[in-house]
Amino acid sequence: MSGSLALTALGVALLSPPLLLAQGPRPDAATIARAVDSLAARAVAEGLAPALGVAVTMDGRTIYMRSHGTADAAAGLPADDRTLWYVASTSKSFTGFGVALLAHRGALRLEAPITGLLPQVRWHPAVHAESLTLAHFLSHTHHINDDAVVSSAAFTGAIPEARWPTLIALAEPNPTNDLVYSNFGYNVAAMVIDVIRPEG
Repeated sequence: MSGSLALTALGVALLSPPLLLAQGPRPDAATIARAVDSLAARAVAEGLAPALGVAVTMDGRTIYMRSHGTADAAAGLPADDRTLWYVASTSKSFTGFGVALLAHRGALRLEAPITGLLPQVRWHPAVHAESLTLAHFLSHTHHINDDAVVSSAAFTGAIPEARWPTLIALAEPNPTNDLVYSNFGYNVAAMVIDVIRPEG
């Protein structure tokens, strides 16, 4: 199982009874930290992932942070606070949450046309970008063939984000209206966040 799937399994287990859904008062930070530590250690011991990096925040502070397992299984190097974790598509959740916070605060509207949110972007004329909203990009229903951006952003990193607005012009419509899961909608959403929040 990949690390991201193991983290998902860990999250599901944490949200399952009895820890967080039990009746009565919410567990204190120490109880939650002990439960997370036990679960993460068990996940690594049972081979769900060679390593896990876990952090839990509660009431605005970090109550638990620890790495489990080996960052390099062949060399036997343990995972630690300096381990660089490949979070893959779990970053979509962070991006979607960031957009949701901005929408909740009134900084943007999910149903706003993407052309108004990203006026600097050049779109392929055949995609009719003026009819697309940020919600289309977050729900994988934009129907744009995004290979030009996704190949660069996720796989090669050869083209910096500053050039994405011009690269998007190469993205033509898909031949069908099928839902196609990809990174592109979240690349576009990240560009929207960058426009609204200077720290990105």
